Amino acid sequence: SARLAARSLADGGTALFSDKELTLLALERCKTARCAIDLMGDFAQNRGGFYGEDFGVDSGGENLVIADPTEAWVFHILADPTGKSAIWAARRVPDGEVAVVPNTYIIRQMDISNKADFAISSNALTIAKQFGFWDGHGTFDFARAFSLGEYNNPYYSARRLWRAYNLLRPSWEMDPSQEITPEQASYPFSVKPDRPISTEDILRVYRDYYEGTDFSLVADNMASGPFNSPRRIAGGDEEGKVATGAWERPISIYRTDYAVVNVCPPNGTGIVWFAPHTPHASVFAPAWTSAATSVPRPFAVDESLQVDRRSLFWAASAVSNWAHGSMFSKAIVDVRAEQERLEAKAAAFVKSLEGANAQEQTSRVEAFAAGVHAAWWELFWHLVGRYNDGYVVTHAKGSGKPTATAVGYPAWWLNATHFEQGPKGSSGASFAALKKRMADAAALMKKIDANRTYPPAAAAGERFELVV
Repeated sequence: SARLAARSLADGGTALFSDKELTLLALERCKTARCAIDLMGDFAQNRGGFYGEDFGVDSGGENLVIADPTEAWVFHILADPTGKSAIWAARRVPDGEVAVVPNTYIIRQMDISNKADFAISSNALTIAKQFGFWDGHGTFDFARAFSLGEYNNPYYSARRLWRAYNLLRPSWEMDPSQEITPEQASYPFSVKPDRPISTEDILRVYRDYYEGTDFSLVADNMASGPFNSPRRIAGGDEEGKVATGAWERPISIYRTDYAVVNVCPPNGTGIVWFAPHTPHASVFAPAWTSAATSVPRPFAVDESLQVDRRSLFWAASAVSNWAHGSMFSKAIVDVRAEQERLEAKAAAFVKSLEGANAQEQTSRVEAFAAGVHAAWWELFWHLVGRYNDGYVVTHAKGSGKPTATAVGYPAWWLNATHFEQGPKGSSGASFAALKKRMADAAALMKKIDANRTYPPAAAAGERFELVV
C-alpha cells in the first residue's frame, strides 16, 4: 500500500512506467544493482512518472529486490502528487544478512547522508512535509511517511515476514503477533541468518504455509477440510457479505503465478530457478543461465486462461488443483517425493554447466526443461490414477496388480460435521435397531454355514471342471 497513486497513460492518466517497464529498462542497460536503482529512479521521477498495479492506495506502490554478484538492494517506489513523476527510496542489504520484502514497505529510518547504503529521490522529503507525512524533524522514516501498512488484513504481510525470518533464523524468537503499521517498525529491515543460506533454504521458505506453527493451514479444522488442504480460496460476492475476517495469508498461496530464485555468484554460472504456479505443489527447475540466449519453451505461457499442454505452468496447475481437490495430506507426499527427485537432479545438472559455452548451456537447459515438463505431466496423471473417488490405488510388488483402498474421512472431521446424527430424521434408536437386525442375521447365517458340506479345497494349481 502507498499513500499516493497515479493512473497510467493507457488508463487515462499521465504516468508512463510501471515496475515491469522499469525492470526491463534496468535489465537492458545495467550490469549492477546500483545502476539499476539510479536508472529506474531517474526514469520514473524525471521521464514519465510511475503507476502501480491499480489506481488506488492499496496497490499504488511497488517493491523490488535488485541484486548483482556483490550486493543486494531493496527498492520502494510510488507516484508523486502530480501523477507525472515518482517518489522512491532504496537501501542496501548488509553483507551476511537477509531481507524479506512482503506486500509492504520495509525501509524505515534512512541515513540519507550514507550514500553507500541508502538512496532516495530528490523530491521525497519535500512532498512528505508538504502533505504532513513528516514533520521535518528527526531521521526520515520512509515507510512511516509513504506507507499505509497492511491493506488486506492486520497480518497479511507481517505474518509472512515473521515466518520467513523464523525459518531462516530460528534461534531468534520473534513475536508473531506484531502488526505492521506506518507508526511501528515491527520487524527489522534485515537479519543475520543462523547459517549461510542455500538455494534449498529459499525453496523451503517459498513453499511454506505455516505448518508446525500456531497458524498452520493444514491443522485439523473445518477450513482445511478432511484432508488438511492449505488452500483458502478468497474473494467472491459472498465474502463481501461478511463484515470482517480473513484467512491467514501463507507464503505459498494457491493463486501464485510463479516463484523465482536468482542465484548470481561472484564467480561461476548464474542460475534462475523458476517454479510456475503454487510453489508447494510445483517444481523448481533451471530456466536461465548467465550465458544462455533463450528461455526454454515449457516456461512460456501463451494463454493463462486456456490449458496448453506445452506449458509447465499448466502441468503445475493440474498437479496443484488435483492435489488440493482430492486427498491433499496424501497426495502432497507424492508431490514432495517428485520435487526432491527432480530438484536433486537439477542441482547436479547446474553444476555440470560450469565451463560450457553459451550455445551448449542454452541447448542443455532446454533439454532439461523438456524432461521436467514431461515428468510433471506424468505426476499429474499418477495423482489422477492414485487418488480417485475416495480411494487410494496401490500396485503390489511383483504382481503389479492394482488394489483400491477406501480411505474415508478422519474421525475428527466426522465428529465436526455431526456425522453421528445420520440422515435427517434418523435417531439413535433406529441406528441401534438396524445394527441389531444385521448382527442377528449374520449370527444365524454363520450357524447355517457351519452345517453345510463343502468339497475339499483345491490344491495350488488344481482346477475343477463343471460338466452340465
